[in-house]
Parts: sequence; structure tokens; C-alpha cells
Amino acid sequence: MMSATRLIGATIVLVLLSGCVNTGLYNWGGYEKDLYFYYKDPQNLDDYTEELAKLVGDDSNADRVPPGMYAEYGYILYEQGDIEQAREYFVKEMERWPEAAAFMALAIQNLTDGIAPQFDSPEPAEAEATAPVADGEQS
Repeated sequence: MMSATRLIGATIVLVLLSGCVNTGLYNWGGYEKDLYFYYKDPQNLDDYTEELAKLVGDDSNADRVPPGMYAEYGYILYEQGDIEQAREYFVKEMERWPEAAAFMALAIQNLTDGIAPQFDSPEPAEAEATAPVADGEQS
């Protein structure tokens, strides 16, 4: 009788512990940490690029590549001057995530037309200069 109780107890513990396993829908790898270090020190671009390449480069793991990751890697490649590779990753993003098709088609068209993608926000001084003036305020 005692072994049946232990078996039931062990089964319950295993079931509860199996709920704690987090396989995740997407493979984010160390993306958050790598992005933080890149933003903190843009000299880490090579390390950041290398980590992104690991996340998007494994075709056997393509179903676990997070949304936007192909596009981000493509943009980094664009910044490094590799236009053709950037286009390939923009197309991958568009194929993998159909909801991004319009944005990626525009990015691809801009690459074709030689127009640089504009993803950066304005510098603080520019933002102040273009900020709307409230009623009653003087500029």
C-alpha cells in the first residue's frame, strides 16, 4: 500500500514539474541581452550581428524564429552595406510573417530604389525643433 501511495505522489510531482518546463514558442536566445549591450555600446555591433545570425541562420529551426528577427537582421546587413543579403532576409520576414508583407515590400522597394530605410527616431534636438507649440505658448 505504501508503494502505491509513493507512486501516486511521484506521478503528481512529475506532472506538476512538467508544467514548469518553458520550451517557449520562439527561440529568442540571448536577444534581449545582446540588444541591450549593443544599444549601450554601438561598438558591439559585430557581436550583436553574430548573435542575430545564430538566431536566424538555422533553417531547421525556422519555425521558432521570432517575429521581426529576419527583418532586424536584414536591417543590420543593410547598415553594413550588404544590400542583397538584406533583401533576402526582408523576403524571409515577409514569407514567414504575412502580416509584415506590406512593410517588408516597402523596405524591399526602398532597397531597390536606393532609399535608405528610416527606422531611427529623431535626435532630441530635432524632436524639440519639430514639436508642436501649444496654444498660448511662444516659440
